[in-house]
Amino acid sequence: MTVRRRCPLIAVTGTGTGVGKTYASSVLLRAWARHGPAVGYKPVETGVPAGREGADARILRTSSSCPARLPPSETFEAPLSPHLAAALEGRSPRISLIIHRIAELRRRSFGVLIELAGGLFTPLTLRTRNADLLVKLDPTAIVAVAPDRLGVLHDVGALVAGAAYVGIRISGLVLSAPARGDRSTGTNANEIELLTTVPLLLTLERRRAPLAAPTPEVDDVLAALLRGRALKR
Repeated sequence: MTVRRRCPLIAVTGTGTGVGKTYASSVLLRAWARHGPAVGYKPVETGVPAGREGADARILRTSSSCPARLPPSETFEAPLSPHLAAALEGRSPRISLIIHRIAELRRRSFGVLIELAGGLFTPLTLRTRNADLLVKLDPTAIVAVAPDRLGVLHDVGALVAGAAYVGIRISGLVLSAPARGDRSTGTNANEIELLTTVPLLLTLERRRAPLAAPTPEVDDVLAALLRGRALKR
């Protein structure tokens, strides 16, 4: 019997919502095209009516290098935490279905990048957080995105410590420029590298449009993540 190899899965999470996960995901997806076909998938998205494609899902789809038909996201109209937005509609994100959909994508001979809703410990249901979902998915690499602003040192420290406590290894960090900077912006990269052994992979500007082409630095980071190991700058 032939066993089909599971293709690489990169999961993108963060210290919270609105921290630049979608832009970081699009940058990684565009670099992935140099290594083979890949798709970007948003399993859960709030602020989107049921059955509609959300803005984040659309960016991931258009940044993908494989024209595969993607399964629908679990969408909920209220711009709230998934468990609350779903409760308002008398529904709940179907975790087993999400796991099945991602597993099926990995069996189609191309890479998969998923962007999780909110932060690492955002609740999807009353019993399942993003962290719990990641444990079940067993991705090739996990990238955590954080905003380059005051408070990020605590947030990154808490995320890394919390991840280790539940048995999750963060492969690397991405620091994203905030919508509005402060006096700490531009200084946090050096401090993060002193506070944690998790490598800082990239610092990204905040842009409305994706990069026209991936830089060599991004390409090197993506290649290392696909090999299942981190890369120090």
